[in-house]
Amino acid sequence: MDRQASFTCQLCGKEAGSIAVIDNDHVRLHGLYDRTESANSKAFEAINNSDARALYKLNDEYVPLYCPRCDCFYCKEHWKIWEERDEGFYDCTYGVCPAEHKRRMDD
Repeated sequence: MDRQASFTCQLCGKEAGSIAVIDNDHVRLHGLYDRTESANSKAFEAINNSDARALYKLNDEYVPLYCPRCDCFYCKEHWKIWEERDEGFYDCTYGVCPAEHKRRMDD
């Protein structure tokens, strides 16, 4: 059973992110930001199937560089990305894909 899913940019073929199972309750994300998130058996199944749409539906932060409207990934270089701040503190990150679809990438 594969314990990692990697995704490539639709435009240039570079890696646009990956998600890997690290234990029975967590996954490690690489792409927009590198970090650990909690996960469950449905996430593990989606990872085993490299199913970006299922991962997005479970937790959109699992696949931050995925555009659900385009149904593909773009690397950081192809997204227009910015952070929102509230009274000087980090609030969230937004991005616009090359097809001009906006989404919240991190909260």
